Amino acid sequence: MTGRGKNGGGGRGRGGMCICPKCGHKGSHGRGVPCMETRCPQCNSVMFRENGEHHQQSQQKKAGSVTSE
Repeated sequence: MTGRGKNGGGGRGRGGMCICPKCGHKGSHGRGVPCMETRCPQCNSVMFRENGEHHQQSQQKKAGSVTSE
């Protein structure tokens, strides 16, 4: 099979944004470089793909910690 890319085509494709869950900085998603392998230039945290699974989990976690205070 050819043309499926890394991990058998399991990536989210080109385009989109990487977002820092800590400070909210956004940067463009680099081709062939997962957002989780990118560090935020402002606070050095690992970045997530905007609206990806990890980003949604961090948002839910933040919302849960705010409402439980």
